[in-house]
Amino acid sequence: MLDRAWGCGGLQRSEQTGSTCVEWADDTPNLTWGVTDGVHPDRFEEHDAWDVVISNHVIEHMHQDDLDEHFGSVLAILAPGGRYIASTPHRFSGPHDISRVFGYDVSAGMHLKEYTYGELVRKLRKAGFRRLKSSLTIPKRIMDAKPFASGAYLTYLRLIETILGLIPNAKVRRRALGLCRAPLFQSNIVIVAEKKS
Repeated sequence: MLDRAWGCGGLQRSEQTGSTCVEWADDTPNLTWGVTDGVHPDRFEEHDAWDVVISNHVIEHMHQDDLDEHFGSVLAILAPGGRYIASTPHRFSGPHDISRVFGYDVSAGMHLKEYTYGELVRKLRKAGFRRLKSSLTIPKRIMDAKPFASGAYLTYLRLIETILGLIPNAKVRRRALGLCRAPLFQSNIVIVAEKKS
């Protein structure tokens, strides 16, 4: 049993797609729901107010020119020591939108840009985030353990990504990435970035 109630808030880009969430939030204690432009959550939320901000398959839908502003805006609403957890498809295993059906090697549909670990690490550091890690989930057949975030694992992923980046053909790179899944390289990026205390 928890000793204290935690507040939780959600932001949606559209009132239409968020309408059922707003109705649900009205009946749920400690849950708020709001509408944002998606890029600037700091215009809709208090600064230094949130301990954790989660972005699950959102940033690939933003224009790449807006990503720096988005990361800076998320940093502004995080409390000191707060964490931003971002999950997005890895560019090397994509495209992950309708583009693949039409034979494209890069996203050209609803995903405006799919990223690599290296690109996101550079942008998050530029925005002011520190202590970057990646979430590691060990397959149950190897060990029964809870997922955890590790800076060493993020370094490992960036090394594998650098090696894969030397393969110029996207289809060959995707096949090579399939082989790398055995040593724990996932098709989705998960980065945990911390705001300085």
